[in-house]
Amino acid sequence: MSLTIKDLEQLQSHNPDWRMQLVKGNIIIMGPSDYESDEIVSRLNLFEYIGHASQTRAC
Repeated sequence: MSLTIKDLEQLQSHNPDWRMQLVKGNIIIMGPSDYESDEIVSRLNLFEYIGHASQTRAC
């Protein structure tokens, strides 16, 4: 049975703390992000911001 985005949205509404993906008709469920994952995302966002800011700086 192939699942749809509607199925994914319904499952997410019942489990808002879980991260989910729909891959080739299958819903992949992962646990909530941990501290380490959040820190990595924050660092990547900071590096992206710094890179963007340095490109827009007037010389």
